[in-house]
Amino acid sequence: MNRNPTVTKLLMTLTLSTLCSSTSFARSEERAGQVGPFTILRVYDGNDSTRCVASIGSGQSVMRISISYDKKYAISVPGVRKNAKLIMYIEPPDGDDISFAATSDGNRSWGDIDAKQFRTFLRIKNEISVQIDGVKFNYLIGNTSLAEVARKTEQCNK
Repeated sequence: MNRNPTVTKLLMTLTLSTLCSSTSFARSEERAGQVGPFTILRVYDGNDSTRCVASIGSGQSVMRISISYDKKYAISVPGVRKNAKLIMYIEPPDGDDISFAATSDGNRSWGDIDAKQFRTFLRIKNEISVQIDGVKFNYLIGNTSLAEVARKTEQCNK
């Protein structure tokens, strides 16, 4: 065993820096396109691209439509009270409400939406209305086709 304090300090520093760099992931985003008011973003966790999202709004009011590489869909909106058992409601124009389990960490609220409900979601025109925990978020989309937004987001994943 080496009893040289300088060598011991150096080895401890190298070990700690290796552990820290391998366990911390910096999340970053890269702009990949635009469809109407939606910005398409490629999301990286560390150096790995994990998904693409369509983002609308600004600051704390952003809504994101996430499509992963394995075609899993999720919607996220600003956070409500911290809770792991919430229901997110989206009101499509035909009156057939979409609802699915959601959670919130207090900063963002999100939930996975199944493929059938996602297809219904794509029919929404003019305004997306999302309600969670009694709080409603509205996003004006005008004549933007959500099907086109989804197509561009999926293309970003390729």
